Amino acid sequence: MSPRRRQRELTAVPKSNRWQKKYRGHVLRYHGCKGRNDTEGYQQALPKWHADKERIDNQQDTKPWEELRTWLAENGHENLADQLADELPSITTQDLTEVATINPSLAALLAKGERYQRNGKPKPVTVGGAVGQFLDGKKLAAETGAISPIRFDTIRRCLNGFRDFVGAGIPLADVTSKTLLDFHAHLLQRIKRKDFGAGHGTTFIKTVKQFIRWADVTELLDKFPRIINSRELTIKVETKAVPTFTLDEVKALLAEATDTTKLYLLLALNCGFTQVDVSSLLPSEVDFQRGTITRKRTKTKECENVPTVQFPLWNETIRLLRINQSSNADHFLTTLNDTPLKMVALINGKVSHKCIITGAYNDLAKRLGQPKPFKILRKTSSSLLAGEMEYATVADLFLGHAPRGMAEKHYTAAPQKILNNGVKWLGTQYGVE
Repeated sequence: MSPRRRQRELTAVPKSNRWQKKYRGHVLRYHGCKGRNDTEGYQQALPKWHADKERIDNQQDTKPWEELRTWLAENGHENLADQLADELPSITTQDLTEVATINPSLAALLAKGERYQRNGKPKPVTVGGAVGQFLDGKKLAAETGAISPIRFDTIRRCLNGFRDFVGAGIPLADVTSKTLLDFHAHLLQRIKRKDFGAGHGTTFIKTVKQFIRWADVTELLDKFPRIINSRELTIKVETKAVPTFTLDEVKALLAEATDTTKLYLLLALNCGFTQVDVSSLLPSEVDFQRGTITRKRTKTKECENVPTVQFPLWNETIRLLRINQSSNADHFLTTLNDTPLKMVALINGKVSHKCIITGAYNDLAKRLGQPKPFKILRKTSSSLLAGEMEYATVADLFLGHAPRGMAEKHYTAAPQKILNNGVKWLGTQYGVE
């Protein structure tokens, strides 16, 4: 008969990756169980259990620390839980405020607003803590390219404004429909004072709604404010007439610009480009043989229903593209240092902007006393097309917008001939063709 296998002192709980022991009213858990036959993990946990047994036998009451250790192990902080287990035999106080003298790393964790209270129960998540968690996720999204740094900056500014209005230390559970209505009224007052426009106020509301929905699905919010799905939080944005340049203003800009700046202007007028489009233009999108640029707008290139547009180029645009073409494989146009013309980066959590195109245009506009921004150039061309019956149908296509009506959505092919004629006509209006 084979010798009877010695019974283990600890119970394996592989699903939770831990060893467990119930002893004199205490439930003790030790991280590091890969399975019931994990001898190495068992041998590592055993000395910790013996130390706990000796401490309990000596009636050293450190129950608050045991509860904290259990909470750490169950909330993704196994290393700190193991450290605390090693330190338990030497702890002589029940006061968790002494954590800094016992384990500085644990003190730093709790100082960040982790959901642990000194009585061992979860504490309410504050508005400031929840906003911080949400922004951490969005910051990571910006750093990995899932959203733009500018989008992250907008979210951060809006939520910091909401946090400051409500109070960073207020429990998130206290954010109700009444809270959101009060914030809505606060935004309306600021719009009335002309602190910002209605469009900016709408961005605030949309961002706060996104945050509240996130808090709900991540179970940080106990009760979902039903007003989120109503129209009570709407801020009306009045439709304003689209500002444009006059033909004389455009001609003056083109006449005074250097060749490089003139190219930026022509790409906006000829192809409806923004600064981002100019900077992100790929060598593969320019076809000198055909005299075209074929691409989707950079802003909406991931959207399936946004058209790929082939822009016929004016002779002057082609000439300046040839002169300014870079050797960069990813950017047709670059700075003298071979860097992108427009760069937006997240540095230490803050957005850093640098745009050569805007700088060059602003210098030119300042000399001419022209207050209108660069982005109005593309709108000028689309407005001119929209104002001509023959070319009105391609005004949105020129801007690279998704089709709006059913007729546009079911085009079997883009109305390229109309666009070609329309762009050529624009060149004659500006005096470059």
